[in-house]
Amino acid sequence: MQKYFVQNRLFTSLLRSRYYSSYSISHNLQTKINTTSTDHHRSPKPVSSTYWSLLQDTPCDFRFTAESSKLAIKDAKFMQRLFAHTTTTPSSNSSSTLISHCHDLYRTLDMPSQIVFLRYLNDYYPQQCLRHFFRQLYQLPGGVKRLVDLRASLLAILRYYPCEQPNLSPLEASLKSNIKRWLIASNNPSSRLSIERITWKSSSPEVVEKLCRYEAVHAVTSLKDIKRRLAPDRRIYALFARKLPKEPLVFVHVAFVPELSNSIQTILQPSLITTPHYNNNNDDSNSLSPKYRYAICYSITTQQGLGGMHLGNYLIRNVVGQLQQSYPQLHTFATLSPIPGFRSWLTDQMSKDPSLLLQLETASGCGRYHPWDQNISNIPKDNPLATTLSRLCARYLLEEKRSNNGALDPVANFHLRNGACVHQLHWMGDTSAKGINESFGLMVNYNYIPSRLDELHQQYVDHGTIFISEQSNAVSPSWLSERLGPNVISLV
Repeated sequence: MQKYFVQNRLFTSLLRSRYYSSYSISHNLQTKINTTSTDHHRSPKPVSSTYWSLLQDTPCDFRFTAESSKLAIKDAKFMQRLFAHTTTTPSSNSSSTLISHCHDLYRTLDMPSQIVFLRYLNDYYPQQCLRHFFRQLYQLPGGVKRLVDLRASLLAILRYYPCEQPNLSPLEASLKSNIKRWLIASNNPSSRLSIERITWKSSSPEVVEKLCRYEAVHAVTSLKDIKRRLAPDRRIYALFARKLPKEPLVFVHVAFVPELSNSIQTILQPSLITTPHYNNNNDDSNSLSPKYRYAICYSITTQQGLGGMHLGNYLIRNVVGQLQQSYPQLHTFATLSPIPGFRSWLTDQMSKDPSLLLQLETASGCGRYHPWDQNISNIPKDNPLATTLSRLCARYLLEEKRSNNGALDPVANFHLRNGACVHQLHWMGDTSAKGINESFGLMVNYNYIPSRLDELHQQYVDHGTIFISEQSNAVSPSWLSERLGPNVISLV
């Protein structure tokens, strides 16, 4: 099947916001009808009289719009009656219809108005009754996706409006618990979830487009880019719920390479291979040249509404197991991962410790009158500034902790919880603007050793112990090994 139309849809999809982008709310939206006016023309029918029709016993074809939803959310009496009807309507079909209208109302609101909606929901439904509301939403067509998107927007609200934490955190926790219960069978996840390899020829255009749209680590820039990621020496595996066969919940990109990768630009660049390294030239083929010894996971994306449910852990462990079984010549399963929190952490440290800033200025040789990090992408790895930043990055990854004793960096915490160990730092592993802005271009390999995943996971979760598998040599200085201690242990 040809997918010519994916290219056009791709660029429009990349421009769409995952959340509603308006952050302002008008305080003068209510329609005012002056009944004493001398104007003899009939006044237009107020919008409010249409959304009230949802509460009538007779069927209606009303649908919320941006205008009507803003009016409805300001109508306290209507909102109270709406939530009351979702639990007291005698017909289950009518109740489900009202739940669907509640969801439609919510998704047409801007973020401040969504907060008002969630307050109504939180206030009207006691904790023990929220599950009833969520279950009715779950049972609607596309109910799983509705719940996932609802939690994604709720997490965004908590991120942008921290003051709402006391009010909305219990609601988010309840929603997370219910999604996890209905999406994942606790004793047998495979009964409700399936892992599929995505290919250009056999996967549906809808799934391929969603992979492009949802990609959160290295944005897909063109049709050529996504075709490269689906080439014979690449793999994309996605996790699907059986109720959502065309909705990738989590997906991972894998590159087969002859040696350990130290640059994301090298992985993403168009293939320079002119002769096939496969037994055939079919991208659906499972054949792999014996020259490829490393499987590098260079991107893993989880839909935002599914964060914290360890679906990425489930996917990546199963993918490592499948690859190990299918391709015995693969001896290393590793990642090439960003370090998204490094620059912000270092900036915070410099504000607390002025001597750190002096150290970086001295290493850069720029003095106090020029930014110490100017033209940093042109600095070689043996430069004093590169050495200083690499040492600080090793400290950040291995020693800086969050309150639960996990690694402060979110990507490090994810992989270490999965049972991986920190393997090697790479200077200018990502020379893109995003890579420079987040971590001065530094990237890191996490090593997945199949036989030790459970052991290392338990040590990390129980004690915060981090294992490293870095090998010392003259070419690659051992920045990680310099940090060995009681909670940083070498496997080499």
